[in-house]
Parts: sequence; C-alpha cells; structure tokens
Amino acid sequence: MKKVFCIIIGILLITNIYSQGLKNGYVQASLIYPFGTSWTKSKEKQFNFSLNLFAGYTGQIKGVELGTILNVNKYNMHGVQLGMININKGDMKGFQVGPLVNWVEGEGMGANFSGLFTYQKGRFTGLEFSWFVNINGGDFRGGMGSHLLNYVQKDMYGIQWALGPNVVMGETRGVQFSWSANVTAKYHNGFQAATLFNYAGESDGFQLGAINIAKKSGGFQVGLINYSGDSSVVPIGLVNIVKHGYNKMEIWSNELTSFNLAVKTGGRQVYSIISVGVNPFNKNLFWSFGWGPGIHVKFSKRFYGDFDDITSLVNINEPFSFGAGKTTITNQIRLTCGFELTPKVALYLGPTLHMLFSNNNTLEHGGTYIANGTELAPTFRTAYTTIGEFNMAIWTGVCGGIRFF
Repeated sequence: MKKVFCIIIGILLITNIYSQGLKNGYVQASLIYPFGTSWTKSKEKQFNFSLNLFAGYTGQIKGVELGTILNVNKYNMHGVQLGMININKGDMKGFQVGPLVNWVEGEGMGANFSGLFTYQKGRFTGLEFSWFVNINGGDFRGGMGSHLLNYVQKDMYGIQWALGPNVVMGETRGVQFSWSANVTAKYHNGFQAATLFNYAGESDGFQLGAINIAKKSGGFQVGLINYSGDSSVVPIGLVNIVKHGYNKMEIWSNELTSFNLAVKTGGRQVYSIISVGVNPFNKNLFWSFGWGPGIHVKFSKRFYGDFDDITSLVNINEPFSFGAGKTTITNQIRLTCGFELTPKVALYLGPTLHMLFSNNNTLEHGGTYIANGTELAPTFRTAYTTIGEFNMAIWTGVCGGIRFF
C-alpha cells in the first residue's frame, strides 16, 4: 500500500513539474483538492486535460476533464467532461456526462446527460437528458427528456419529453409530450400531447389529451374535456366548455328515432354533439346514444346553417347492445338551416343521409332491413350492401327540430 501511495505522489510531482512548463495549455491531476499537481492554484488556471481521482477544482477547462466522483470548475468548461458529479460555475460548451448530477450556473451549448438531476441556470441550446429531473432557469432550445420532470423557467423552443410533467413558465414553441401533464404558463404554439392534462395560458397550436385547458385559444383541442376562454377555438371532444362559444340544446325528430335530445358545445364555428334518441312507437323499443362533430355557419343575423355528423349505437330490446352478433350502428349526416325566433330559440329543418351497419339483422334486398326483429330502414328508398360481417343500409331522409339557448 505504501508503494502504491509513493508511486501516485511521484506521478503527481512529475506531472506538476511538467505542467508548469507548458505555455499554451496545462495538464493537471489530483487526488482530492488541493492535493494535485497545481495545488491551490488549480482553481485559477485553465487546463486542456484534467484528471481527478476523487475530486478536482479547476479554474477552467478547454479540452477534456475526467473524474471518478466530482469535477468542479470555477469558470467555464469548453470540451468534454465526465464525472459522477459535474459542477460548472460558468458556461458549458461541449459534452457533459454525469451519472449523478450535472450543474451549470452559466449558459450551455451542446449535450448534457445525467443520471439523476440536471440543472442549467442560464440559456441552453442542444440536447439535454436526465433519468429523473431537468431544471432550466433560462431559455431552452433543442431537445429535452426525463422520466420524472422537465422544468423551464423561461421560454422553450424545441422538444420536451417526460413520463412526468413538462412545465414551461414562459412560452413554448415546439413539441411537448408527457405521459401525465404538459403546462405552459404563457403562450403555446406547436404541439402538446399528454395522456391526462394539457394547460396553456394562450394557445394557437394543438392540444391533445384527456383534459385540455387554455385560457385563450385560437388553435385546436382534441380530448374528452376541452376548456377554452376563446370562442375562436376549434375543439373536438366529448365535452367542450368554451366561454362565449356555441353552447346549444336541441330537440328533433327523424325516421329512425322519433324523439332526440342533443347538446352542442364548442367554439363559434366548430362544436361537438352528444345525442340521445328513442322510438317508443315501434313494437320493439330501441334507443340510441351518439357523438359527433359539427360546423356552424352564420348567414345573417337570424339565419344560420349547421353541418352535423353523428355516429350512434342503437340498442334494441336491451339497455346496451354491443358485441359479436348484436351490434347496430348508425351514422347520420345532417345539413340543416335554421331561423332564430329569438336570440335563444330557433327552428331548423334539413335533409339527412343515414348509414346503418348491423351484424344482428336479416337483410332482404327489395324488402326490409330488420335488426333483432325491428324494422329500421324505410323500404322504398334504401340501398343495401355488405361489408364483412356487417350488412349496410343507406337512405335519405328529413329532420327538423327546435334549438334552445
């Protein structure tokens, strides 16, 4: 053991003598600061190569720094730095790998990889990945990924990915993707995708998630629940909550279901429809539940037009009919014109195109379309065809109703 220690000390002394003779670059090695070739002066020097067995403290690196545990630079690191923990109090330009932590208090440019935690106080441009957490105190431009959290204090231009949340306190112009949540506090223009939750203070981009929220939005929202404080939004969802948007309730009738109730919610021009229909006059009672998108066009102060596409599951003689051998689905395309009697009440009328699919039916060409003993399609204007296990009937019709609110 004594021989090994003496050999190491000898190498350090020889390297120290050699490094002092270099004019255009320095080489240093250390056990743990200040026990190294430059002793306490290492924190005031620039090195082209630094080797730290346990912990080193240098002034600046322009080249390569290797350390088993800790590398600390008082100023900048330009080059390659590898160590369990890397701390740079100035800028970082190059390639930095820390199986535990990378910490940069200045600006960064290049690639930054860490096992647990990455902190970048200033602006960063390049690629940044941490197994758990990335935190950026300035702007970020490039690609960022983590398994727990990505946080940007200012603006983000580029790509974010996380199993946990992505949080940007400024603007986002690029792509965000998270298995949980994306949050952009200010302006978002690009693409957000999260399995649970997307939030933007103002959005002109695209939000895709179970729940999408934008205080002001002129872009797209696709999810189960969409909220926007801007009626110019284009939402496609099961429930759309839009301030000053197109929020209406309708009661109408057609050949298939005598009584229908629908709720339309969305922006000024694009909305979603949830509908329920029933036909109590057939010998076999059946009801339908459907959803679809719609487009609203204002012709004048009182006249308007709606284009609806509603797909419904038809349930015959049981509360819920779906599965092999008992599925009946209808798709209704409606083109209606309406007249507002008052600002909150309107009457409308228009043609419809029905497409009915069923694997629980008897198809009689030139006769009737019977599903589970119930006649569904009118016999005198219906075209028939077969698609796989489903028989299909197509016919035209008329619908009319009244709109509230």
